[in-house]
Amino acid sequence: MFWLTAVAVGPAMVILESTISSRVFRRGLETHLLGSLAKVVPVALAAYLGVKIGELVATSELGLVFKGDLESGLFLTEMIGGVILPMVLFSLPAVRRSSGWLLVGAILVIGGVIMNRFDVSLVGLSRTPGVSYFPAWSEFAVTVAIIAAGVSAYALVARYLPLFGEHAHAEAEA
Repeated sequence: MFWLTAVAVGPAMVILESTISSRVFRRGLETHLLGSLAKVVPVALAAYLGVKIGELVATSELGLVFKGDLESGLFLTEMIGGVILPMVLFSLPAVRRSSGWLLVGAILVIGGVIMNRFDVSLVGLSRTPGVSYFPAWSEFAVTVAIIAAGVSAYALVARYLPLFGEHAHAEAEA
């Protein structure tokens, strides 16, 4: 299931990063390309939803979804806000043509995947009797360092290598 969510979050991250870089570097956003890329997201999310529900049915645990506890609330929030809603949004051509709606859909997918990882790693472990976990400061530091290194590398590449052709520059000025 992690693989299926990774397939869905990949295009969503490209949409988010493209939107951010278009604003930071004052370049045009190639919405038509991002809209085409967004067509993959509903397919991946539908596969994920099918496998997730299928697994709950196969293990006779579907009833736990409506239990009303922390886990069921987080599960429903992830499924509705991070899977079903973006799946519907990215299925609509008008959304795929709108830079704003593409960004909203991408944020929903990314948020749903983050929530899934959080639920599996932290909530799942902390609810096990006798087991608790909270990340150490060094784990937070490594995460921040990796993100900072990635952003810095991208900024250097974007500044000193010819990533943006004249076409993108002309769109930004128009």
